[in-house]
Amino acid sequence: MSRAQRMRVEERRPLVLDAALALLASGSPSPVSMEAIAARAGVAKPSVYNCFESKEALLQALAEREEKRIEELVDKALTGLDLTAPAVDLLAAGFTAILQSVEGSPPTWRLLYPTDGNRPPAVTRRMFRVRERNTKLLQAVLAAHLSEHGDEAERKAAFLAHMVAGMLDQMIELVLAETQQFAPGELARMGAELVVNGEGGLQRP
Repeated sequence: MSRAQRMRVEERRPLVLDAALALLASGSPSPVSMEAIAARAGVAKPSVYNCFESKEALLQALAEREEKRIEELVDKALTGLDLTAPAVDLLAAGFTAILQSVEGSPPTWRLLYPTDGNRPPAVTRRMFRVRERNTKLLQAVLAAHLSEHGDEAERKAAFLAHMVAGMLDQMIELVLAETQQFAPGELARMGAELVVNGEGGLQRP
C-alpha cells in the first residue's frame, strides 16, 4: 500500500487535486479520467471517489482552489505599484510581476490558458471569472493613474483595461509556450511600450 493510500481523506484530497492539475496542464488531447487521476496520485480509483463523489465535484474543487491561487498571485503582483510612474513604467512593472508568477506556477496558469483548448466546463466557468476580475483590477489601477483626467478617467480606464488585458493574455501565452526567447521583464517592457506608444513601439531607435 502506498503512502498516499494510507493517508486520511482530508490529507489525500490535495494530492488528488495536484494530480488532476498536472494532467490538465500536460496538454493531453484526451479528457482527464478518474482512472488517470488515481494513477497519477498513486492511489486506487475508489480512493479518489472517497475524496470526491464525482469527477465534476473534483474539477469544481480544483477550479476553486486554482482561482484563489491566481487571485493571490495577481493581487501580490499589483500591490505596491507606483501609480505616479510614467504609464510605460507602470505597465512594465505590473506585466513583469504577473509574468514572473506565470513562470513560477505554470500548471495553475495553464488552466486559464490551455495550449490545447481541452478544458472542462467547470474549470472554464471559474477561469472566466478570473479574467473578469483581473480586468477590473487593471481598470482600477489605470483609473488611479489617470485621475488627473477627471470625469474621463473611469471611461478611459475601462477601455484601456480591456486593451491591456488582451496584451497581457498574449504575453502569458508566450511564457507558457516555453518557446519564446525573452525573459519576463524584457517581454513586459516590449508589451508596455507597444500599448503606450502604439506603432512607436516598433520604430527603430
